[in-house]
Amino acid sequence: MIGKDKFVVPSQSASEEEWAEVYAKLGRPEAADQYQIDTSSIEDLDENLFNGFREAAHKHGLNDQQAKGILDFYQGLAAQVVNESNNNAVLQAQQSERELREEWGRSFDSNTSAAKNVFNTFFKDSGLDQIELADGSLLGNHPALVRGLSKLSQVLSEDTIAGNEAGVVDTASLQSQINDLTGPNSPYWDKQNPQHANTVEKVLALREMLNPEG
Repeated sequence: MIGKDKFVVPSQSASEEEWAEVYAKLGRPEAADQYQIDTSSIEDLDENLFNGFREAAHKHGLNDQQAKGILDFYQGLAAQVVNESNNNAVLQAQQSERELREEWGRSFDSNTSAAKNVFNTFFKDSGLDQIELADGSLLGNHPALVRGLSKLSQVLSEDTIAGNEAGVVDTASLQSQINDLTGPNSPYWDKQNPQHANTVEKVLALREMLNPEG
């Protein structure tokens, strides 16, 4: 031990300056931005979060090795969480498919294809299908959404669903259908007509497609 640097462990009442001297002897860099931590393996590094981590590491007296060890631990933990989330999403998607297959039987392929057609026509690039729900599943795989889109495909005409090559909704066709459904003496105006509720539902759906932003 002769010739080795020595220091007295500060007491609980020690000042920040006294602790700073100890941290410096233990290898803490002089400033937070002087940590030598290799982050090349971290994808999509958030610089603000990383800077906050370095500030916290410096405040609590960590040296390079200690800071890197903690960062590696949380990086591994985050990767595990993402992996578990992805696995859960796959399981939820498989469960949703089984549920719809049991419900629709031979109509499964045609119904899901119709639902996808409606989504791509009216909601393509919206990102709605990628919204993550509380159980880790994606909204696009939720059976309730698929059912709703499939039902909507039955409400709208094939020409309306198809749109044009650019995916633009045929507003003239939508308005024409609304006019037909709300014409004089139609079930839309007769609450006693057995088709009244169904007609109102169709008109509401068509108006939503015509003016999705309200």
